[in-house]
Amino acid sequence: GVKHLRELMGAIDAGYEAQVVFIVQMDGASHFEPNDQTHPEFGKVLREAAQKGVSVTALYCKITPDSIEAVGEVEIRL
Repeated sequence: GVKHLRELMGAIDAGYEAQVVFIVQMDGASHFEPNDQTHPEFGKVLREAAQKGVSVTALYCKITPDSIEAVGEVEIRL
């Protein structure tokens, strides 16, 4: 994940727009935030990417055996 976020920051530096989308599959999730206890570097780099202009989105998805459907956004807490 850190490598991909750094690549997205490079895209911003090159003049492109960039976005990272997190898929939330947990019922009742109130928000998305990086788990700094288990992967502090990811949280640090995600915050850097957001400050640099990478759009950060989290979508709650309904999962069935035949489909994945985005049904709403989840609050982002960085």
